[in-house]
This record gives sequence, C-alpha cells and structure tokens, in this order.
Amino acid sequence: MSSVGGFYNMNMEEYKNLIQVPLGKAKADKVITNAKLINVYTGKIQSGLNVAIKGSRIAYVGTSNNMVGEETEVIDATGLFLAPGYIGPHEHTDFGANPIALANEILPHGTTAILTDTTSITGALRAKGVQGMIDMTEHLPLKFFYCVCASNPILPNIEGEECLTMEEFTSFLNHPRVITVSEIVAWVRALDLDETVLGRLEFARNINKRIEGHGAGCSPDTLNALVNVGITSCHEAITAEEVHLRVSLGLHAMLRHGSILSDMETLSRVTTRDLEFDTRWLMMTPDWFSASDILTKGYMKSLVEDAIKYGVPPVTAIQMATINAAQYMGVDRIIGGIGPSRFADILFLESPSLPDPVKVMVNGEIVAENGKLLQKLPLNLPHLTIADWRPGRIPTFKATAEHFAVKATAADGGYEQVPVAKIVNRTITKLDYAKLPVESGQLIVDGEDILKISMVHISRSRLVSAFINGYGASIGALATSTAHDHHAPFVIGNSDDDMALAFNRMIEIGGGLVLVDGGVIKAECPMVIGGIMSNQDVASLDKQFKVIEQYLMDKGCHSGPLITLDFMSHTGVPFVRMTPSGLYDVRSKKILFS
Repeated sequence: MSSVGGFYNMNMEEYKNLIQVPLGKAKADKVITNAKLINVYTGKIQSGLNVAIKGSRIAYVGTSNNMVGEETEVIDATGLFLAPGYIGPHEHTDFGANPIALANEILPHGTTAILTDTTSITGALRAKGVQGMIDMTEHLPLKFFYCVCASNPILPNIEGEECLTMEEFTSFLNHPRVITVSEIVAWVRALDLDETVLGRLEFARNINKRIEGHGAGCSPDTLNALVNVGITSCHEAITAEEVHLRVSLGLHAMLRHGSILSDMETLSRVTTRDLEFDTRWLMMTPDWFSASDILTKGYMKSLVEDAIKYGVPPVTAIQMATINAAQYMGVDRIIGGIGPSRFADILFLESPSLPDPVKVMVNGEIVAENGKLLQKLPLNLPHLTIADWRPGRIPTFKATAEHFAVKATAADGGYEQVPVAKIVNRTITKLDYAKLPVESGQLIVDGEDILKISMVHISRSRLVSAFINGYGASIGALATSTAHDHHAPFVIGNSDDDMALAFNRMIEIGGGLVLVDGGVIKAECPMVIGGIMSNQDVASLDKQFKVIEQYLMDKGCHSGPLITLDFMSHTGVPFVRMTPSGLYDVRSKKILFS
C-alpha cells in the first residue's frame, strides 16, 4: 500500500491486481468463507458469499472461488457475521490520551477509522500541533482523518490572537487526510458576518470541504442561518426532536453518547418512534471519551451496543457506525462497507446484536482477537516542551501568592458583592453573586462553596482572577493547562500560597494537572504534549486522573470534576466563563470581573 500525504492510494501494480482477482487472472491472498455478511449498502444479511482480499483491499464479494490458489489463505468463518470496521465521525482525539495510545485500546473492539478535530491541539501548539497529529498517525492501522479549525480562540479580542493564519488554514485544508473544517464553535462570529471566519469558510466551501457544526441550543431560525453559513453536520442535539430538525434541514445528525453527554436513550427515539424516518443521515459519536471510558467501553462498539439496547435494529445501528459516517466523510469508496476496492477493515461478530468483535482485520491482516491487540503500537510521539506552546499561554513570571490577591473596593471588615460563575453541571454555568469579606484590602474566600479562579492574563505578564461557586470541593489549589479551547493555564483554590505552588509546579512538569492542599502536592498528571495530551498509555493516564478525581470527590466535588474544570474557560457554551481578560458573560458579551 502506498501513501500520499497519508491518504490511502494504490500504486499501478495494486490497481491491476484488484481488477484481475475477480476474473480469476490473479489469486487472492486471503478468502473469507462461510460467514454471514452484514451488507450495509442494502441493509440485508447475506449468506453463501466469499470475501476475497488482495493486499490491503477487498477484491471480490460473491459466490465464486476461482480466485483461490494454492497459496491463498482460506479463513473459515462458520457461525460468524462480517461487518465493516466502525468509524468515529466526530472525535476529539487531540486532547487527553494520545492517538497512538488510543489506537492500542480501541482497535481490538472494532473502531478502525476516526475523523478527529484539531481545535485543542491548535489552541495549544498552533500549526505545529496540527502537523504533529498528522505526522504521528501517518501509518497507523487505525485510519485517522482530520478537521482543521477556522477559528481558535473563539473570541480573539479577549482570548488572544488567531492560532492559525489564513495561509496555514488553507494549506492544512488541502492536505489529503484533512477532509472537513472543525466544528464551528464560534458560530456567533459567523452570524455577525465576521470576515475572518467567513473568509475561511468560503474557501472551504469553494473546494467542496464539509464544515462541522456546533448548534448547541440553537433555535430553528439560527440553525437555518448556520446551514447558510455552510455547516453540514451537528452533534449537539439533546432530544429526538432536535435530531429530526437537523435532518429536516439537510444536516447530517450525530447521536452523541460519550463521557461529556450520554444521550443515546433519548436521541435514538427519532427512529424507534418513527419507523419511516430515513436513518441514512444519522451517525453516532462519543464526541470525547475519558481515559476511563476508553478502557471500559471500547469506543464505537459501545455506542452500537447501546443503540441496539434502546431499540435501534442491529443492522441499522451498524450502518450508522459505518457506511453513514463514511458517506458523510466522503471516503465511502475506501472504507465503510465490505465491497470491492474498499480496505479490508472487517469485524468478525458472533451476532449483529453483539457488536464487540471476536476478531478484527485491518488492511487485510488480523490485528486483534478476543479484545486483545496482537501487537501493540509503539508510542512514537513528538518531543515537545513549553517552549513549543502557543506564546499566549506561556507566563512571563513565576507565580507568588501576591499574584492571586484580589483587591477590594469596600473597607476592611465589610463585605463586597461580586459576580461569580455558578456551576450548574459539567458544561453549563450561570451568573450568580456572592458577598465576600474584605481583609487587608483584599477579597477573601471564606468557608462557603466559593473558590478563586486565576488565569494567565492576555498580556502574559500577570494573572487575572475571579470567583466560582458550586464546584463542591474546598481545596487549596488545582492548576491546569488543559482548559478548552485556548488552553490558557489557570488555577482554582482557596489558598493563595497553594495556588502559587500548584501553578508553578504545573509549568515545571510541562503542563497538565497539579493538585495541592495544605501546602502539599497531593497529585499531578503531566500532559507533556502541548500541556493537553499525555505521552503515556491510556491505563497509566487513567490512574493519574483517578487519583485526582477521587481526592476531589472525597472533598465533596460533584461528578466529572475534571471535565467541569476543562469547560470553565470554554466561551462556546453558556453562560459565564473565565477568559484571559476576566470573567465573561457569553450572552451579554461583557467582561463581568477582572
């Protein structure tokens, strides 16, 4: 198999061999017999067919055996069903677990291709991050396709300058494995006719690239406008009615079911309650899986399982996880089904209702059996330091307790009312107010469920601080460099001394998470690839996360404390967020406190 820019093309010899195998003029390398074929093109299960493979591709599907020669390996799959490899059509694999470690865990459970966003790695490392992702996945058996972001940060005027130049954006978008524009989280800018965003989207439309949508909470009128902007899909529906609306407007809709939101039971009703609904425009995505969920759920196979559990017919669920995604991505000529010219990415299932494969074939080779990879992929990862970070994230100072002091306007002994970001759930906040005591001219975090939040200022020369409510855990400090999407480092806590220690240690280890309480470092999780991605295997990453999460939960934090932390700076979701310019109200577009 040859590769041009990572895209999977044939050389002339491979091309000729594929043509000759069905005619009996060239012998197959492998032939799978006696299986039942789940035909995702017709929606039927077929018996009595042979699947012949030449090199990495399927050469023939039919009843003939005239391509079987003396050296052909015949694979007897009696009692098994064949399905195409599963495809993740909207993933965020540029954050948390690195792509190679991810591949080691999910290939054995049947995910063989992914379309991944690069917004996070762009916010962390700019163009160097996007190129690093492309390079490290160039020759993996798990096929990686990419989105490139048109706007990061979401709000350049308060979060920092655009991470990609127009030249970099267009260069990446012309790469053979970059097939869409990343989800348009900054859709308000597009609707406000921001020429930077629209200019990039116009370029994408003119070269016939798809544009991922992010229509969280959008009204029907707004969705119509976003379709005119150019979005071609949306994964943000949270009800069956919202799925129906998206499809009715010509959008490909993804049923999201992952670590941030798990809505399969609700979303699947769009088809289970309307048997005439056309499911060809439906796909499934976890959006993002935590390290723990990667290990326990096996990625796409768990979405297929749960769709079936909630009433989606097994073959329909498999279509949503294979051919529907491939057709949306525009790669159905090479993946997504078991047919001639497609890569031999084939799952051996005990039943269509049991989507966890007993064997996984990728590019014509068995790579996993019974949930185990036959040969682990080495973690050949880029070597990066903080010097490689996007400059706007790198502080020009070493933090001291004084950097976290918040001056009061009220007199000592009194109270001052301040706006706070009230945490509603893992991703949503709202505006609230709190009265904080004043001591020595400073606002003090007292014993209530109030924590200070301090982020590297847009100038990089200081920290900007505000307050949050509802995190649950009253801790000295928790520092992070992983917050979406611009990844400006910040720290939450109730002790200025602990916050300084946590912040400095986080920078010292190359980014990640550092938990400090009572002047003692309780736990840390280095994320040395851009400060947002681990260079370890998934199990090791999961252990480090769990130590931090368990400490926070024991202290009273609510479910998903690290996900909550990551979304504290994400101005693409409602309503109050911490930014490098201060506490920001997304709805009123105003800085509330700085």
